[in-house]
Amino acid sequence: MAHIGNSLVNSLDTHIIAKELMELYAIEQQNIYAYKHALQLMGGKTELLIGDRIEGLIKVSQSHSDILLKRIIVLGGKLPNTPSGLEKLITIELENINDPNNLNKLTDNLLNRFREIIPLISKTINLLKDTDLLSFSALIPILDFYVTHEDELEAFSE
Repeated sequence: MAHIGNSLVNSLDTHIIAKELMELYAIEQQNIYAYKHALQLMGGKTELLIGDRIEGLIKVSQSHSDILLKRIIVLGGKLPNTPSGLEKLITIELENINDPNNLNKLTDNLLNRFREIIPLISKTINLLKDTDLLSFSALIPILDFYVTHEDELEAFSE
């Protein structure tokens, strides 16, 4: 553990912070799976139109996962060693991407997914803003990504 960095944590146990970050990590891992699954089912015009965007979402979720994992490790957190253990960490219900070939349904699924994730990240940021500056700083760009892309999805849905 990074003793100096962790000494900057005020009034919250580092394991509590790690647990909060683990849920966000689990969500990003679930996103990667959902996006890969959608990409697998995608075909025809939809794949040509937005296949690259879905691949981009996979890369972004992987990047978010990497950032969160590094912070969790520094805080001394230990991730579950099974996918079902990771899934148990998630306290929100994320809608499956059922029909990736229907552009309207896909957009709605992504929009709903982002709208479930944004409040959870915001809650974690509010918890950490006065207690763990490093985790707080790591979460701001992640929140920014979801908020920015929620706006784009809303514009596309209209």
